[in-house]
Amino acid sequence: MEFTTTNILKGILSVVWEMKELYFVLLGIAVLSLTLRVTMDLVSRKSKIKWFLGKKKIQDLQELTPTQFEEYTAKLFSALGYKTSVRGGPGDGGIDVEAEKDGVMHYIQCKKYSSSKVSVGAIRDFYGAIADKIDGGTGYFITTNVFTLDAEKFCRR
Repeated sequence: MEFTTTNILKGILSVVWEMKELYFVLLGIAVLSLTLRVTMDLVSRKSKIKWFLGKKKIQDLQELTPTQFEEYTAKLFSALGYKTSVRGGPGDGGIDVEAEKDGVMHYIQCKKYSSSKVSVGAIRDFYGAIADKIDGGTGYFITTNVFTLDAEKFCRR
């Protein structure tokens, strides 16, 4: 038998043709893997979009009543694993929501503002409300707007 390019190619093609089932299986696995990867990416992207669209935006929060905003905040903390209770309203002592997690109390003040900024006075009042608690605890001041510069400076101390 003579070793020519034609004979070598025929030999290679003969071996490849004998193993065609293996190549079809490998090709099928590759196509299935690619399809699965694309499907998983689409599901992940859809989940992220659904999560984002399900979140309230500042404009949505500003349309809530103060009581609804306090309840929304309590639900948000509950979703993060806290045990919450809404205390807002007249006589709440400056604390709208109490949240407990891992034996630590967290006190939350909610200010649903559309145009007003949170003043340093509001921050001081909340600070006093937390200081009045026996266990101290942690405070969260949540607003739908922004803090004044003086309020921010007071919080950094």
